[in-house]
Amino acid sequence: MKTPRVKDPETFFSSIFKKATKTERSHDPTVMALASNDVNGVVTVRYVLFKGFKNGKLCFASNYESRKGLGFEKYPNVAASFYWHNMYTQVRIEGIVEKFNDVESDALWNSRPLESQVSAFLSYQSQPLRKTFKELKLAHKEQLHHLKQLQVKALPRPDFWGGYWIVPTRFEFWFGQANRLHERISYIRNPKNKSKRWTIENLYP
Repeated sequence: MKTPRVKDPETFFSSIFKKATKTERSHDPTVMALASNDVNGVVTVRYVLFKGFKNGKLCFASNYESRKGLGFEKYPNVAASFYWHNMYTQVRIEGIVEKFNDVESDALWNSRPLESQVSAFLSYQSQPLRKTFKELKLAHKEQLHHLKQLQVKALPRPDFWGGYWIVPTRFEFWFGQANRLHERISYIRNPKNKSKRWTIENLYP
């Protein structure tokens, strides 16, 4: 891939992600690895679904009372990574998490299908399962059937669920090349320099 020189990483990321949505047929291009610390400072990582990019910030959803949600309260620094196999391209992002406001979380919740809303209510995310997984699936099926009989199309958002923004402080774009001579470009935010918001560097592979 011929890498253009783009002054801001937001535009660069948006163009690459748009291409990934067209080329990544074998898996979901919105899958994002997210690394953070739990309340004890232990580094953890998991995959979440990227829900959008707005005003230079990345969005994902979570149970606020989950292991990662509680960890964010104490350690807001996170790192995220995308890898798109068909394009042999990786994007790494470092930044700070911020909670959505209620209006933003309501909009994100209302975009989810009823099936996913029911799942959120039934899940005490990260807590020990107090029943078998088969029983949990049955409870989901029964609850969904009951709501559909009542013609309920959506549930109100619970207080423990909402969205997060990742406010990036660093982007790194990685483009796979032959012989391990991969191309890497980093963008580091300059918080005190409004005329030059990002420092751009090419990195050794």
